[in-house]
Amino acid sequence: MDIDKPVKILFAEDNQDDLDLAMRELSQNGIEHTALNVISPEKFIEALHNFKPDIIISDLRMPFFDGIQTLQFSLLHNPDIPFIMLTGSTDEETAVACMKAGAFDYIIKDRLNMLPFSVKEAIQRIKLMEDKKKVEDFLIEEEKKYRLLFETMNQGIIYYSPKAEIISVNPAAERILGYDAERLYKVKLADVKWKTITENGDIFPVEHHPAVLAYKGKRKINNVIMGVIKPNRTEIIWLEVSAVPQFDDSSNFPYQVYTTFEDITEKLKTQNELKQSEEKFRLLFEEMNNGMALFEVVFNEDYRPIDCKYLAVNSTFIKLMNVDQNEIIGNTLCQIDPDFDLVLLHKYFNVAINGEPIHFEYYDKALNKYFDIRTYSPIKNQFAVIYQDITDKKLAEKELEEKTKEINMFFSNSIDLLCIATMDGVFKRINQEWEKTLNYKLSEFEGKKLLDFVHPDDVSETLTVLQTLKSNSYYESFINRLKCYDGTYRFIEWKFYTLNNLIFSAARDITQRIQDEEEIKRKNDELIKTNIEKDKFFSIIAHDLKSPFNGLLGLSEMLADEVDQFSIEDIQKVAKSMKTSATYLFKLLENLLEWSRMQRGVMKNIPVNCQLTAFFDQAISLNSTLISNKDLTINNNIPIDYQVSADEHMLNSVLRNLLSNAIKFSKSNGNILINAMKITDKLTHISIKDKGIGISQDDIKTLFKIDSISSSPGTDGETGTGLGLVLCKEYIERNGGKIWIDSELGKGTTINFTLKTV
Repeated sequence: MDIDKPVKILFAEDNQDDLDLAMRELSQNGIEHTALNVISPEKFIEALHNFKPDIIISDLRMPFFDGIQTLQFSLLHNPDIPFIMLTGSTDEETAVACMKAGAFDYIIKDRLNMLPFSVKEAIQRIKLMEDKKKVEDFLIEEEKKYRLLFETMNQGIIYYSPKAEIISVNPAAERILGYDAERLYKVKLADVKWKTITENGDIFPVEHHPAVLAYKGKRKINNVIMGVIKPNRTEIIWLEVSAVPQFDDSSNFPYQVYTTFEDITEKLKTQNELKQSEEKFRLLFEEMNNGMALFEVVFNEDYRPIDCKYLAVNSTFIKLMNVDQNEIIGNTLCQIDPDFDLVLLHKYFNVAINGEPIHFEYYDKALNKYFDIRTYSPIKNQFAVIYQDITDKKLAEKELEEKTKEINMFFSNSIDLLCIATMDGVFKRINQEWEKTLNYKLSEFEGKKLLDFVHPDDVSETLTVLQTLKSNSYYESFINRLKCYDGTYRFIEWKFYTLNNLIFSAARDITQRIQDEEEIKRKNDELIKTNIEKDKFFSIIAHDLKSPFNGLLGLSEMLADEVDQFSIEDIQKVAKSMKTSATYLFKLLENLLEWSRMQRGVMKNIPVNCQLTAFFDQAISLNSTLISNKDLTINNNIPIDYQVSADEHMLNSVLRNLLSNAIKFSKSNGNILINAMKITDKLTHISIKDKGIGISQDDIKTLFKIDSISSSPGTDGETGTGLGLVLCKEYIERNGGKIWIDSELGKGTTINFTLKTV
């Protein structure tokens, strides 16, 4: 908590007077604060995350939730936030129980003047906890730094007690000594199983061990070389050891000694090998087939290298360089050749002075020869150079390089997948197009078999082709699937031929071609299916149009020819029948027009935020006459704040059709329930439930199919077009939802659908 800012207090108090009194007490007692009050569990949890309070003050009893809940929420969120309970005098026992459960304090509302003192104590507690955490964090960070250094040092570290017992080792010490810490803790300096020797091979006295000397002498011991022979071993580990005593304030004697050491076995081995090499150098120098010369660096008075003097050369060198030994020994490179390559000269200087050997190739323009040169320093400020004439090799390499360039140019510029493989299908060389096509790096193909990339279903056929190539030098066309880096497969068309026991192939990625062919076939199949469905649909529609039109024509003909024979009541009956037929035809044509617009893509889907309750109210209003005629009760239980994302026109049409269906199949004095529930943050489930005649399971399967539309009469003989549910399904799916029906004959129907939640 920032002490320069007002304290943030989260209140949970449903009584505004009590809240005002509490805040007034805090202000009058000089407690600067920012307050937020909530009266519901949802708002309380939201405030914990967004308001981030320093202190929580909660009433024990509230209408929607109580102090016990707020305490539980607070402890789950952050148990370090001080929690103060406000309670009536009669609830004091419960408040005490809250204290035991983790509350910081409780205040009886009759004694709100005690609240500032409790808040100040809470603030003080927060500050103390923050100060404590800072100290703990500092100590942890320091410990991490020490531990990281201890664990990651390349040098071995061992801590010894005053009794010469090992009390701590780092991983480097375990690695160098070849034993884990648990075994090392059992080792003492006087342990006869562990032998230590001097550089001369004598036994290293325990009293001369750096740790012992550092402890007794109370001083640091540096760079002692000792050999260690581990139990049941013969090899020697050579160590360079230093030891430092550590003191505390209470004693003049060290309480422990820590030693650092590094393995110098290889270093000593190299030095010994170098000595042996020097002894063998002279014999090798004289007998070797390569040219060799020994030089010494010449320095100026400022001790800067300026030249190199010949000390010795062998007979092969004389032949290679075409020189006289007597003329060059004792002279310098620049004296013999004033135009000597200065870059090469400085390379030699670097070897002689720094002791690092180098290996390189060099072209001598004067001799028109290529040399493989190796140089090293046997003694500081001297260097030896070994010359191998590789002129013939370089000329052959140049010729090969030119041919390789031609092949590489062909490989690089080809748009095909080019490949050279063994007869068993192991890749030897491929071009860049493989990397582009399958997304593996070229190095990932090297040494791999073609079969490693082949789709499992194509392995058998691919093996057959490889087997055929062992007896036939050419294979015209073969298609299989190869695996890409991302796990997908691509179709590859191959042509093979063999030569010198190798397979040469050119291939192409034909995945897009195959996908295009499959897409064309799929669309043709869909078109055929759609046309069949539409033909059947239009056949049904033609039948549905024909019947009411025949009725209209017959009734109108009767009126036209025999009107004088009809009574007023007869005419009314005929007119009512004609109206029913015309209404049915109008609804059918209206649905057909809307379905047609949707199929042709004329109808646009423009989703907006729609309040479900308002849209259902509108649908209920439009069907009010039908509802009234059957004395139906509509229970709209959708919360007022529920919103979905949908096209307004489509949503209106869906709700109107579905509600109309529920009314149509409901019995008089029935009940229709409308519910909604958010099943995820992104999806809302809506249902319309009636207690009408229900639908058989066989009929449910065909309700949403365009090629099997049908309509059943309602409980009062109401008619329908059968297109309504088809349109509803299209509209709901276009708005990202799904629709389904649960029904049982004689027990009613529930129409369910989902839409995107806002």
